[in-house]
Amino acid sequence: FEHKENTAFVCEGNSYSYLQFIERITDIQNAYFNLPKVPTSIGIVANQDFDTYSAIIAALLSGITYIPIETTHPD
Repeated sequence: FEHKENTAFVCEGNSYSYLQFIERITDIQNAYFNLPKVPTSIGIVANQDFDTYSAIIAALLSGITYIPIETTHPD
């Protein structure tokens, strides 16, 4: 993995490398698959942050449907 230290994206003024992004995605995927029952769909709080983007990619790579939950909308 030749370019792992390159910037994958910048969010909230913080830079994240491809390696950091892949590691976080892998951590989240492991959490999905370590649940008693692997979900077919999940809700993800839709913030503009590193964990939200990582969770979305982890879900997509795991074949799990995600539903974005917007916290600024009324119940």
